[in-house]
Amino acid sequence: MIAIDTNVLVRVLVNDPDAEVQCQLARDLIAIHGNIWICRVVLIETVWVLESAYKFSKAQIIMGLEALINNSCYADRKVRDLTGIK
Repeated sequence: MIAIDTNVLVRVLVNDPDAEVQCQLARDLIAIHGNIWICRVVLIETVWVLESAYKFSKAQIIMGLEALINNSCYADRKVRDLTGIK
């Protein structure tokens, strides 16, 4: 298991045409290591980056985070329900 930072998480979630190589490297890193751990600060920073830099809507961000936390590679099983996000 590895811990990933905000930059890696954003690269995994976003198909940035200006950073195709970095996006693929981030996905490969997770594929190689299997399980990942993401601290909550990284999740919060990721939401901020997706909103401010990539102009993702709230619905898009929630869909991405739900896909992430429901993926078997995600190690923090305490985070499961995003319905309280407003």
